[in-house]
Amino acid sequence: MNERTVAESPSGSLEERVGRIEALLDRDSWAGRPIVRGALPFGVVRDVLPAAAVEFRFAYITIRGATAVADVTYQCLKDIAEAYAWEVVATGA
Repeated sequence: MNERTVAESPSGSLEERVGRIEALLDRDSWAGRPIVRGALPFGVVRDVLPAAAVEFRFAYITIRGATAVADVTYQCLKDIAEAYAWEVVATGA
């Protein structure tokens, strides 16, 4: 075997390897276990949008609407001037 194959080969029993994969999925819980169990993941829901920035690029966030106010889903995108902004994707109206 070459070094790359040895370094990439899985170690431990199947149960241990599955446990490590589940732990990684749990770490990113918004897209973890619900998908493994066949369900759709929930998006990020907040009361206030954070400032648009590179760390949120391509992220979707839904803002809860207050009583008699629709929920709104946004996506953070970069424009041609290299500025980031939250763009409305959908509303509950």
